[in-house]
Amino acid sequence: IHERYKGFSDACKKFGCNFKKEDVFITDTIYEKALKVGQDIAFSKKKYTAVATFSDVVALGIKDGMSPFGIRVPEDISLIGFDNIPESAICSPKLTTISQDFRAKAEKSCELLLQMIAGEQIDSLNYIQPVQVIERNSVKDIS
Repeated sequence: IHERYKGFSDACKKFGCNFKKEDVFITDTIYEKALKVGQDIAFSKKKYTAVATFSDVVALGIKDGMSPFGIRVPEDISLIGFDNIPESAICSPKLTTISQDFRAKAEKSCELLLQMIAGEQIDSLNYIQPVQVIERNSVKDIS
């Protein structure tokens, strides 16, 4: 999560989109808790134009938490998730998300675990794997 946040923060700085600590909403990756964050965003005095989350479950909860207050995705606010879970492709609107290869992640984890069990020296437990943006309908087209 720290690396996701750092990458997001670095990209924002690169493109001149500054945000402050009060613009960061902390939640677990539990749908019901994300609903509350969506309500907090809806009631915020700031008029946010976009929300980036660290999981699709949180993105879906935020969307559903804002909806009863008339905030529409993407018309009023753009929304992006992370993980590309199956639900992100069938919700309405379909969620733009960052996809990671879960199979490759699991294979690497097993490989490292087996090396640890065998007592082998492991140089690093930090591996960055490639991701891909899956563009769908939850981000407003500003072109």
